Amino acid sequence: MKQKTSEAKKTLETWKESYFDVRAKIEASGRDARWEFDRKRLFERTDHMASICEDLKEVATVMEEFYNIFGPELKAVTGDPKRIEDVLKRVDGLVKPIENVSWKCMSRYIIIYTVFRQKLSLQSSKYCMILPFQVFPLK
Repeated sequence: MKQKTSEAKKTLETWKESYFDVRAKIEASGRDARWEFDRKRLFERTDHMASICEDLKEVATVMEEFYNIFGPELKAVTGDPKRIEDVLKRVDGLVKPIENVSWKCMSRYIIIYTVFRQKLSLQSSKYCMILPFQVFPLK
């Protein structure tokens, strides 16, 4: 998913770069009148989609990091693989709202992504503070 979102974002950015390259060449040639279009109409949606691609890449990176942290090694060290599986289910639950968002309603996506970031912050803090003591209890 990280590669696909990176490629999508790059494609969207390339469109914008191409526009400005062609515009500069036309203006430099002096052949035609100034080549200017409404930038908001041209780029508002593609800039927004590029931003969403970056968000989704971040989500994929976070998920990958969680799966690396809560992987087989930790299951072996803790001796309690069920607890680790429970954590991973909660992590999976963080992305369910993003997976189910209707892309016709972008304002809803922004809210869902913001909630994801808040929950992620809470989950990360919780596991960074509590897990070491659960894995290696103090006696």
